[in-house]
Amino acid sequence: MSARLWWALMLCTICSTATAKEEPLSSVADLRYGVALYHYYQDQHFLALSDLLVAEEQGGIKGHGDNPEIMMGGFYMAYGLERTASDIFERLLDSNRPQKTRDAAWLYLAKMRYLRGDLAATHEALEHISETPVGAAVEELESLKVNLFIKENRLEEARAIVEKVSLREDRAPYLYFNMAGAYARNQNYEQAVAFYNRITQMRQRSEAHLSLYDKAMTAAGFAHLYNQQNDLAVQQFKQVRLDGPYSNRALLGFGWAQVEGENYQAALTPWQALSKRTLIDENTQEAMVAIPYAYEQMDLKPAALQKYREAEASFESEIATLDIYMQELRGDAMLEALNIDPSEDINWLDYAQSSNLAPQLTYLTELFSRNTFRGLIQELRDLLDLKRRLVEWQGRMNFYNDMLVEREANRLAEMDFMAQQEAYSRLIALNAERADIFSYLAAVEQSNDFTALLQGDELSRLERIERAERNISLLEAAGEDVTEAKEKVRRHRGLLEWQSGQFFAERLWRGRKTLAELDQNIQSASKAQDRIQSQVANGNDLAPYRARIDDSRARIDVQLEQVHSEIQNAQEVLRGEVANALDDQRTRLRYYLAQSRLAIARLLDEADGEDY
Repeated sequence: MSARLWWALMLCTICSTATAKEEPLSSVADLRYGVALYHYYQDQHFLALSDLLVAEEQGGIKGHGDNPEIMMGGFYMAYGLERTASDIFERLLDSNRPQKTRDAAWLYLAKMRYLRGDLAATHEALEHISETPVGAAVEELESLKVNLFIKENRLEEARAIVEKVSLREDRAPYLYFNMAGAYARNQNYEQAVAFYNRITQMRQRSEAHLSLYDKAMTAAGFAHLYNQQNDLAVQQFKQVRLDGPYSNRALLGFGWAQVEGENYQAALTPWQALSKRTLIDENTQEAMVAIPYAYEQMDLKPAALQKYREAEASFESEIATLDIYMQELRGDAMLEALNIDPSEDINWLDYAQSSNLAPQLTYLTELFSRNTFRGLIQELRDLLDLKRRLVEWQGRMNFYNDMLVEREANRLAEMDFMAQQEAYSRLIALNAERADIFSYLAAVEQSNDFTALLQGDELSRLERIERAERNISLLEAAGEDVTEAKEKVRRHRGLLEWQSGQFFAERLWRGRKTLAELDQNIQSASKAQDRIQSQVANGNDLAPYRARIDDSRARIDVQLEQVHSEIQNAQEVLRGEVANALDDQRTRLRYYLAQSRLAIARLLDEADGEDY
């Protein structure tokens, strides 16, 4: 984790710790903030920030005071968005805010100014913090002051704070190491060693503490060496683990401490062990030329010449290999070799030592330990993660758009029925006709009128009979004798009624059946019409959703293009850092190669051309 990220995220822990001590809140108030805290403690900082931003868009987190804003400002600071972070913190400095909120904001601003190297502005921010900050802010404030005083070479003031720190505190070894380094830079090696040795008094609980212990013992050894305390230097170097990250440096220093004591044979043991390790390490490179130097001091010049020639061949071979790798890493091979996974927060120093890296990367172990490099890796990981999420949202937007298209198609299919207005009007007419038929059948059944259900020829015969009856009535009124005609018409009517009476029940049943079928059809058609009308009346207007999706797709496309551009820039910067590191490695190899060649020439000259 880079220094910027570490400083920025620490106050998030302060906020979460303070929140845990408050009274339990409602499930709704806890939920969104709780999710953000969950992702934060899972080291999923991007997701935690996303949770806070979504919560803010949905109305904000209620019931947790200013903690969500402070946490969000910390994430912005961690991602290098200092202007946005400053805006948040300055807003939190309002006099109406609680004192602990203003203390946290000023502490954050002080850290931001410290990271920018503006020490005067850092002091100005610290002056605004109350004399009684609460919780973890106390430790953060003290640690910041220690680092600030060390930067200003005010070591006694820094020491006064460090002396109050308990050995049981997790921050203690780091403060001791920083103080030791500051004294060493001032060539006060006695005080430097004293602080380095304090780390030995602490119970080591993790690999990080053990690595710091090895680093401290190595640094203390060199401090004794610079102070011409060779025996003490040897004792310090002996305390470093042989399988730790600083073992090579300790072996090299152990050998030089023996050389300073003119114990050249003892110096050969650690250097020979070191020379068998990878030549990529600069300590191994130095050991390759230190071994023949020791042989020279022991007056074993033939052996020294042989070792110088072996070193020369090794350096030449390594330079040739390095040149090949430098050519390969000019393209995307460098990123493929790094194999940056945005889902993991890799400790690159441990990764370099414990993983089978691509051959090119074994040259970059030193680079992995630099905060600047890890900051670049962090930035590129975040950009790659952001790109992946934007691509996912591109797919989601396409899916949502397809859903709307499908829904619109279904709706249009339903609306096609509405286009059949003529059929709908006919349905209304059928309802009226059905009512008439029902009434007619009911009247026929009640009057038992057989002739009411006549059809076809029977109906024509009835019409002729009724016409004949009207004519007979007219003739009878005129005084004509119509007895015979009247009897004949009566017989025809009687025969017709007898015949219709035979089929009356059947025709009445058929009429009722037809009426029942008509009722069923009308009912089904009515339900379909009701459903369509309901959809038309209650269906959502899809146009606003489509507009939102189109707007979101456009914004995602723009953001994706911007992220892609930033990824290209980050890759170029990272590629430049790697190229510089490899070039430094090459320069160092050529330096030791030159030393080897000069030593060979000198030894040959001293032997007056005699071949050892």
